[in-house]
Amino acid sequence: MSASKDGEVKLKDVLFMTHPKPKDDLQARTWSQLIDGTLASPDTWEVMRSTGKMNWSQVINQVFHKDGKTNNYFAILRNLRNCLTADDVTSEDVSLLCSMLKDKEAIIHSMVLPFRYLSAYTEIRNINTKHDISDINEAMEEAVKISIDNVPKLPGTSVIAIDTSGSMSGVIANKSTVSASSIAMMLGMMSRRICDKSRTVTFDTTQKWLNLPDKGILRNAYEFDAPGGATYGHLVLDDMIREQYEADRVIFLTDMVLYEEYGYREGGFAVSWMKYHQMFPKSRLYNVDLRGYGLSTVSEKLPSARNVAGWSDRTIEMVSLLEKGTTAIDEIQKISL
Repeated sequence: MSASKDGEVKLKDVLFMTHPKPKDDLQARTWSQLIDGTLASPDTWEVMRSTGKMNWSQVINQVFHKDGKTNNYFAILRNLRNCLTADDVTSEDVSLLCSMLKDKEAIIHSMVLPFRYLSAYTEIRNINTKHDISDINEAMEEAVKISIDNVPKLPGTSVIAIDTSGSMSGVIANKSTVSASSIAMMLGMMSRRICDKSRTVTFDTTQKWLNLPDKGILRNAYEFDAPGGATYGHLVLDDMIREQYEADRVIFLTDMVLYEEYGYREGGFAVSWMKYHQMFPKSRLYNVDLRGYGLSTVSEKLPSARNVAGWSDRTIEMVSLLEKGTTAIDEIQKISL
């Protein structure tokens, strides 16, 4: 059975292709209605909102906050902009949004990760609204600290190397408003909370080791702008070699356009990594390509080197799984359906 005429694979196409057997008469009738197009739309808040049966104030007070509890936490983050720009939303509604955003139980239960807040924060920083959203911003700053508990912790010593060349000012994806430099800086600021021990360094034409605060995480990440320059990533490793600084892992957050001081050396960035790894064989290297150019500075044939194509808010979880000797696929296969 082919897909629908418009080329989109719909749920009824899946029924035709898989030929499942209904478990009872109700399910059989439901599937029949789905196939012939008579199945009514579910009476969800999304449908009621889109059809005008609920306004955003009602969604906030009747859906997001119900029975004295915070519900649909991800939906709250995704719809902050809609709520704050809606004419029907009151200052009392905004206060309720603030309290829900920093609801510790809801944050932990939802397992929301810190980078989701950066996306929401970026969306509302420059919106046109009748409300003073400074309290919303502060609520998200409180929330992001709580959400760090949802990130796997990295044992031992980590070095976070942030590319601050001009190309890092671009967004991480076509439909995103978040810059690669903001993502990198946010991880640098979080590192003290997710690592046993960490050091953060920026690099462009030169390298600079930083002592970053772990307060104002969203504001500092959003306002951070890569100053530009070359991309001498090898300077970070060369510093570590000179200092004989042993790290369990070195995480480079970059767009992978890494050059060499005074032109190219044979092997380039990889030469420095090989030399460092010979000094500290247990160390691991992760090159995270934040902008997905598809370039590579270190072959994965080299010892303890990994290239991560593109950014995900679960990248740190992937690093943790790799170091435990497992993968995301292994973890999925453990799930009993």
